[in-house]
Amino acid sequence: DGESVIEGLFINITDTNGKTMEFNAYSGGERLKIIVAISEALASLQRVGFRLLDEMITALDEDSLQGFLCILEKLQGGDKQILCVSHVQAVKDSFMKKIKLVKRDGCSKVYVE
Repeated sequence: DGESVIEGLFINITDTNGKTMEFNAYSGGERLKIIVAISEALASLQRVGFRLLDEMITALDEDSLQGFLCILEKLQGGDKQILCVSHVQAVKDSFMKKIKLVKRDGCSKVYVE
């Protein structure tokens, strides 16, 4: 209304055709890609060297999963530390070092592979 001020970070999402759409107009997989891209951009701007990705790929189809795995490989380069939680074998296989949690009889054990 011109009488109030809204402060914050506003991000316009534009598709490959140059069309700007509301975030909710994208599919679940597309929204995930947008969230990861924005998170990575903000972390890079702030020079954050640590990433935590917790079960982020559940909404991705096979083609998108392959693209995400390529991004994971690129993120692992340099001085970044990435902790990725996943039950998807392809994601687990993309990391050399693994931490495995196993729960038996109500007791959890940690294994480093």
